[in-house]
Amino acid sequence: MEERARTVVPLALEQPDEEIFAMQSPLSPSAQRGWTLALGAILLAAGLAALGAPLAAATFLEQVIGWFLLLSGVLGLLHAWRSGRFAGLYLYPASAGVAALIGLLLVLFPGSGILSLTLLTALVMLLAGAFLLYLAAALPPDPRRAWLLACGAAGLVLGLAFLFLWPHAAGWLVGVLLGFELAVAGVALIALALAPR
Repeated sequence: MEERARTVVPLALEQPDEEIFAMQSPLSPSAQRGWTLALGAILLAAGLAALGAPLAAATFLEQVIGWFLLLSGVLGLLHAWRSGRFAGLYLYPASAGVAALIGLLLVLFPGSGILSLTLLTALVMLLAGAFLLYLAAALPPDPRRAWLLACGAAGLVLGLAFLFLWPHAAGWLVGVLLGFELAVAGVALIALALAPR
């Protein structure tokens, strides 16, 4: 049999039309800047409030997570009940029930989940830091690799600090992190809104 040689011809992709990918908004550019500035100010104020009262911020965050778990668990149970059996597997309704139960406990006993939330935050920071260090080591030498190394090292240091301070400073650690995150997001949006166009 005769084999025919296949020639692979790359498709010529046109440059994307900026109008297609441009974000369409009914607001004028000055109104968009105003909304961005307002959102940035609200986030900055919320971040400063959380930094001023970190235990209250951690309790608020715990309650938000509790209500989310409770509602998602109840909706998952309703969905499982309305859908019928899952081919003999009961993991879905069981996991929805566990989520609803954990959410109910967090809502009924405020402050009880702050220790767990702090421990979970420490573990996520450790894992993220280790991943970034691994990624930086796997990349070829590049000046920008230093940023990955710095971020990974900071994640490891913060994660270890959270673990060492864990039971005693659990309440304020999560609140400070939440406040810092909100404040930085607010400052970034304010800077974006005030940047020259």
